[in-house]
Amino acid sequence: MPFKGAKADVFSLGVLLFSLAFGSAPFNWANKSEDKLFSFLVNKPKDFFRLHPSTKIGYRAGSVNFDLQDLLLNMLSSN
Repeated sequence: MPFKGAKADVFSLGVLLFSLAFGSAPFNWANKSEDKLFSFLVNKPKDFFRLHPSTKIGYRAGSVNFDLQDLLLNMLSSN
């Protein structure tokens, strides 16, 4: 499989943006069999912000901006 640098760059920027916005990394390993948070991101992206330890309180309070969620979910997409 050929390396897709632009997609890797967008993914990396998504990780950085999430870290800046919420003060922690979105996951520890970008491997759905080894990281529960990454598995949520891949398999149930709509539940990711509701379940992530750094965003769940803000999500429930309605303070996690929907446009930011949408942007991050697209940037962190495994596709």
